[in-house]
Amino acid sequence: MLITFDGAGRRLGTFVNSGWIAVSAGTPDGRHLVLAGMSNAHRSYFLAVLDAERPTGTSPEAAGSSTECVGCPPGGPLHYYVFPRADISAQFAYPLDPPSLVLFGDGRIQVQVLETSGPAVGATIYDFGSDFDVGRVRVSDSFDEWHRRLESAGTLRHPVRECPDRQHREIRHWTPDAGWRMVRTDVR
Repeated sequence: MLITFDGAGRRLGTFVNSGWIAVSAGTPDGRHLVLAGMSNAHRSYFLAVLDAERPTGTSPEAAGSSTECVGCPPGGPLHYYVFPRADISAQFAYPLDPPSLVLFGDGRIQVQVLETSGPAVGATIYDFGSDFDVGRVRVSDSFDEWHRRLESAGTLRHPVRECPDRQHREIRHWTPDAGWRMVRTDVR
């Protein structure tokens, strides 16, 4: 749950996420709040964008589901992204360390999703434009190392050069107007 207050200590809003919110930050222009953490309904990491003047509502959940927030404040995010788990993360108990969030002065956002643990972390890096659309998706240098290690152990049955997670990702995206849709983005 994220509760926001104005400079005088008055409550601006409450946003309830089904899962945990690990990090939150305001955009440089002050118009939006950006959150990242874990979505229980999807068992994956998420990125949410809220209106800073009305940061109230809940994460988008299916009506009647165990993760629907009954009695919570009305409203929702402007954008809610759910990131897919990579095949190299399937062996780990979930969740791992929370995603990191970087907001740049020009409005771009970067989310780093940790797919593994350990000293050489395999990660997926999602770059968003100032319009909050997915721009570039890439993986860390250690991603391939982890993949080869899991290939050798027999956990993964395809070579890294044929790994679907190295070719593209399908990211779930929710908006108030369109609801849920899939965004397919090439990995570069």
